[in-house]
Amino acid sequence: MQLAMFYQEHDELNSAIEEYTNILKIDPKYKAAHYNLGYIHLVYLKVYDVALKHFSNAILCDPNYAEPIITGVTVMSCLAILIMRCLITRRLFR
Repeated sequence: MQLAMFYQEHDELNSAIEEYTNILKIDPKYKAAHYNLGYIHLVYLKVYDVALKHFSNAILCDPNYAEPIITGVTVMSCLAILIMRCLITRRLFR
């Protein structure tokens, strides 16, 4: 886990993703690996569906794990706002 976090902190995202993935192959219920993969996909890569998948997996590993619950709700809220803005913009420019 420390190597994966080192890569993440030094913006070596492909290496970090690879390390977290390897951790999950050994222990699929490692909640922090799921969370950190979600964080990378949310913050750095802007791949929201993959981020939510990893946050959901972290929560499945530990339903009391607060970080992915809070982050996942934030992601869904932001996506809802973006969708509403797109709908409003489409109506204004018809």
